[in-house]
Amino acid sequence: MLSRITKSINRLFNNEAKNVETEPVEDPKPEAPPPARGAGAAKSDDDSQPSRNRNRNRNRNRSRNHNRDRNPERQEAPRDERHATPEPAVGSSEDWTPPTDIPVQEGTMRFVDFDLPKTLLRGICELDFKYCTPIQQECLPPALEGRDITGKAQTGTGKTAAFLVATMNHILTNPKTDRRSGEVRALVLAPTRELAMQIHKDAEDLGKYCGLRNLVVYGGMDHRRQRDQLSDPVDILVGTPGRLIDYMQSRHLNLRNVEILIIDEADRMLDMGFIPDVRRIVNSTPRPGQRKTQLFSATFSSAILRLVENWQVDPVRLEVDPENIVADLIEEIFYSVSTDDKLSVLLWILRIEEVDRMLIFTNRKDEAAYLDSKLKQHGVASCLLSGDVAQKNRMRILEDFREGRTRVVVATDVAGRGIHVDNISHVINFDLPYEVESYVHRIGRTGRAGTAGKAISLACEYGAYIVPDLEEFIGRQIEFTQPPGEALELPEPVHAEPPPRTDEYARGNQGGSRGGGGRGRSGGQSRGRGGPPRGRSSQGRSRHRS
Repeated sequence: MLSRITKSINRLFNNEAKNVETEPVEDPKPEAPPPARGAGAAKSDDDSQPSRNRNRNRNRNRSRNHNRDRNPERQEAPRDERHATPEPAVGSSEDWTPPTDIPVQEGTMRFVDFDLPKTLLRGICELDFKYCTPIQQECLPPALEGRDITGKAQTGTGKTAAFLVATMNHILTNPKTDRRSGEVRALVLAPTRELAMQIHKDAEDLGKYCGLRNLVVYGGMDHRRQRDQLSDPVDILVGTPGRLIDYMQSRHLNLRNVEILIIDEADRMLDMGFIPDVRRIVNSTPRPGQRKTQLFSATFSSAILRLVENWQVDPVRLEVDPENIVADLIEEIFYSVSTDDKLSVLLWILRIEEVDRMLIFTNRKDEAAYLDSKLKQHGVASCLLSGDVAQKNRMRILEDFREGRTRVVVATDVAGRGIHVDNISHVINFDLPYEVESYVHRIGRTGRAGTAGKAISLACEYGAYIVPDLEEFIGRQIEFTQPPGEALELPEPVHAEPPPRTDEYARGNQGGSRGGGGRGRSGGQSRGRGGPPRGRSSQGRSRHRS
């Protein structure tokens, strides 16, 4: 027995010597187990403990590697890379020179006339931005000087590019180091998810060569994934009030050092009841005067002006000329129709017009759902965008609309406010809006990017009350047209009944709660040939809205 143990020990030492000679030092072989005490001999606790520890550590490492493979986005970067600035797009801007062949136009400023960093100016030029729009020409000089700004501007006027260019210029010309996790330099508040996503996309496009870290957060998407993105400092954060409040409460968002605060579509924030949340967010940032504050709104109501007094210091007030409030490339048509004939006239328009992409607006979610179902019943492959549609499906609908796979979209004002899709050939006001500002917001979806568009409004007996205010707002008299007799003939439906809603794009019920701009009621019965669900007209009720 003793000789066998001696031979085993000698063999063990010989094997270890060979391993030292043949294997790299940094990758040694595991230690050999202790020699057996004989057949059936039991191991003591002292003998088995190292083996247990090795197995436990090996299993723990396997588990860590498995989790890391399953969640690659949750891997922590090395400590010295955690707060690294994102790499800019390929191609050095040092060798790039601004274009010199942009003609000077009297009364219009060129982007190359501003003293902007090359990285930013290169992104602007690649987007083919040459001349400033009226709001950009008024906004950029004081914004680049660091002044507070209150701007009255509609969607589609170029205000987003104006405040983003000024913000990026400030960040690039005032670099900061040693920043904390979740620390934000510029914060942009938007009332809807779609608008927040569009602002973020514009920031990515403009800052393509800047190497800035831009993020967007909004409800309806993965809370944890968006939260994890806040583990690093952020240059420009775009978000909706509700989701920002969530991250403030969980202490994942640090707004104490915000240098620039931008509130976009403040009037819509007010309409949607977000002002208490916005006020809480603003109060979490530095005091007025210690931050730059820019507020944009379609109107200067007394409520908006009170906010300006509390949140800004000596702001520059800007306003787009009301005469230019509707783009010259938009052809406007107003049809005078009865409520019961609106559906037949809409179907007639779809037959006679060359429609590339059509966006149809209603005033309430239940009306939008009803109209969408009636269009499907008549063979129109439409899609619905309202607050009841799940976020991932809204994104899919917008992408299909943008790519031309969907030609007709029915939307409420809230959902439609964030639609930034080029080549929308037609905007239809199936209901005249409750507020005159919403009319300009709606038709501003067409006539973009230098292309012509057509805005057609169906004015029924319940919507006529808004016409005088609308004429005053747009600065001209509206001429009404009677549709021809053939437009009043409702065609036979393709389906006997509206196709059953599988809720592929929707969640929850389709009635009731506040939609695009008014107070809805759940349910409702259809009347006539094409009217929306109604007891009294929603537009008639809007006279008494608070």
